[in-house]
Amino acid sequence: MTSQRGLTDRDFLLYNRLKDKGYTDKQLLNLYRNLRYVDLTPLLVFDYQGDESGYISDCQANMSNNDETAFVLDGTYYTPYENARPVDDTASVSMLVNKTYFLDDTYTPKNLTALSNLYAAPDRELAGVAAEALAEWANAGRDNDVYFYATSAYRSYEDQQALYDSYVASLGQEQTDQVSARAGFSEHQTGFTVDLAATHEDAYSEFSQTRAYRWASAHCWEYGWLLRYPEDKDAITGYEFESWHFRYVGKDVSEAVHYSNLTFDEFYMLYLKPWDNENNKPSQEILDSTNYLKLIPAAAAEPEETSAPEGESTSEPAETAEADSSASPEATEKAN
Repeated sequence: MTSQRGLTDRDFLLYNRLKDKGYTDKQLLNLYRNLRYVDLTPLLVFDYQGDESGYISDCQANMSNNDETAFVLDGTYYTPYENARPVDDTASVSMLVNKTYFLDDTYTPKNLTALSNLYAAPDRELAGVAAEALAEWANAGRDNDVYFYATSAYRSYEDQQALYDSYVASLGQEQTDQVSARAGFSEHQTGFTVDLAATHEDAYSEFSQTRAYRWASAHCWEYGWLLRYPEDKDAITGYEFESWHFRYVGKDVSEAVHYSNLTFDEFYMLYLKPWDNENNKPSQEILDSTNYLKLIPAAAAEPEETSAPEGESTSEPAETAEADSSASPEATEKAN
């Protein structure tokens, strides 16, 4: 039981967000009496639970395993695509696209920019701001003798539909929905998403075993990027761990997400989502005190020069950088 824990402004913000989702004061009192903050934030992403008792029991049964780094449940509390709604703000780099929030077939990123073969396979594009951020991030990696490449980037609604249909033809729809986003629900359509590989010859499933992954995932937030589907958070994100899938959200948001220890889905729903009912908003004092920028330590404003992971070789040949310019688009597309 957690009924004696002290409540902070952060708890009150979460309380009001859950109330905005439909939870009653009676339900919220029961939830707060029995669960921790890390157990409550996923409810912002999950379907509304008319009877919260089952969720409470499940969280309590897994409490010894769950913390800010992992969240596993025995039951399922989210039905993908069932309560779909349009993306809140398609002009925002921090828009949320997942198995609930979708882009329609007319959406195309502004200022689509071709990516340099130094950082990407041929004929890859991103929205301009993300293309610049990818170059900054990749160059920082190279300064530390780390090389990685975008094997997949912007993907149109039509391209995602074709990819999804090809999976359905071979796997069936149920299994396809486990590995591929439906058209409109893929982050690649935003123009702010890349799939990475260490070289054009590497399988995406092997990226997590590379030095490139270890550096890129450790430092992505410094350049405005997030590892979108982290390990042991698939109950919340709806996707199993994808070491290769990174999303640009802007530096302020990426740093705040990093220090919050939340998934981007939770972070968006807590700090960025417009209120469904303005009457549910907490006081301005609480909103001011929980501004997400306050999550970022002052020292984080100027990231220190980073070096290669300790104990690892830095002798990767420079010619590796050029080898990837011939990456095969057909061989490297990922499903999401």
